[in-house]
Amino acid sequence: MKYDWGRSTGAPDGQIVPAEVAAPGQAEQGFCGSSSSSDFTYKNSVSSMAINPRISSCGFILYRRVSTKEQSKQEYRSQLDIIKSVYPDFSISHSCIDNITEHVSGLADPEIRMASGLGKCLRLLQRNPFAIILVSNIDRIARRPDIFELIQRQGLGHRIFDASTGLCLDQVVESGDHIKIHKDTKAQHNARYIGIKRYQAAGGTMGSPDIGNWSKQAAAKSRQLAKDRQSDVLKVVKQMVIDGRGHMPPYRDICDEMNERGLRTGQGRFHTPQRLSQLRKNDPVAWDYTRDSYHRPRRWLRERLTVALAEAKAEAQARAQTAVKTDHHQDRRQPMRKPALISYRRVHGLHVACVTTTVVKHHSSSVYDPRRKQTGCDGCRGPPQERGALGP
Repeated sequence: MKYDWGRSTGAPDGQIVPAEVAAPGQAEQGFCGSSSSSDFTYKNSVSSMAINPRISSCGFILYRRVSTKEQSKQEYRSQLDIIKSVYPDFSISHSCIDNITEHVSGLADPEIRMASGLGKCLRLLQRNPFAIILVSNIDRIARRPDIFELIQRQGLGHRIFDASTGLCLDQVVESGDHIKIHKDTKAQHNARYIGIKRYQAAGGTMGSPDIGNWSKQAAAKSRQLAKDRQSDVLKVVKQMVIDGRGHMPPYRDICDEMNERGLRTGQGRFHTPQRLSQLRKNDPVAWDYTRDSYHRPRRWLRERLTVALAEAKAEAQARAQTAVKTDHHQDRRQPMRKPALISYRRVHGLHVACVTTTVVKHHSSSVYDPRRKQTGCDGCRGPPQERGALGP
């Protein structure tokens, strides 16, 4: 089956459709919103006095948009060539503060556009008061009138320029051309829909014959992407819990942090407390584990310290028991084992009460000797004797 690009078949933004689907009279007609040609005629064109001084002073934010990922290989280069054909001295490395490219539909709603590369361009524009946004064609900004009006209400329309005409966004809105862009886009969509119906009525089939296998692969990839997005969210929550010393931050603060880092939902939207709450309901175990990120390692450390202290205490008690001496009439440095103790009793004919056990302790006194001497078989000890009385 032969395929043509959307600018020759009527599909907006260069979508690929069968050549038979194109509406009558549109097979060779260029689309007004394509990045290579434009059917718009702006009556109030202005000079490029605001653009030329910034070519050598690095004052541009280059923005290029395509609708599909497959278009990025050719259309990004095509849009850059359009700008260089008007401004030969323009270069990305010497003229641009930032170069932003993205693949998103021009008919996406304002929330998605503000969360994507266009929103990043506008934020850069606010932080750099002397910079301007440059596009190859004004329809690269959007194909919806409300996007143009939203940018104009923010007071940034006079700093967004179309390289092919030299007009700024405010002039496009004043002339009503942003509404014409939307109408022409809708007309192209309707023409494409009619062409598809006519193609199917003639016996044509749409889609791949191996659609089932592709659907399984796409579903598996979608699940993996969802897990990756959840992992990114939990990493942010974990870091915020640790920074807060165990306190779970409110959903609003978590959303602000993720939006600041550029993390978006699966549909490319901003995170909100409602969406974050739904994400937590989908996997509460992972959220509870992340919320315990601050206290969990400290509990583990306390448990290990408790076990270590108990082991040290048991070892100290074992050493104290090892130091117990079995003594009869004199102190012994090593404990007398049970067989030796029994034989000692039998040889000397002593009563059990005559054999006592004492704990050998160190005494620092120079007057009294810490060693004791049995005075009788009743187990009683006499008073401590002086060192001189014991001899050398």
